[in-house]
Amino acid sequence: MVSYLNMSMQTLLNVLKKDGKSEERPSAFIALGEISRAVGTHIKPYLDQLIAILKNALNVKTKGYCLQALTCVSMLSSVVGPALQKDIHEILGTW
Repeated sequence: MVSYLNMSMQTLLNVLKKDGKSEERPSAFIALGEISRAVGTHIKPYLDQLIAILKNALNVKTKGYCLQALTCVSMLSSVVGPALQKDIHEILGTW
């Protein structure tokens, strides 16, 4: 399962980096949360990229706003906990 993590993450990150409201973004956020649950702490190398994407996706003032990103934050925080804690206020502060 972990052996395919990099390929899967690169695909999801490419979908999530697209500006605007693509049809795939909501599903990609949910998939990302589910993947983080499946691989556990192996998701940590991707945290910096994910945090930047989540900040944008939860900013209601941008065209990239996506409510499913909040579900992703919830699933991700249950896996990495303290590693995300320092950034959680900044991520949700844009709400």
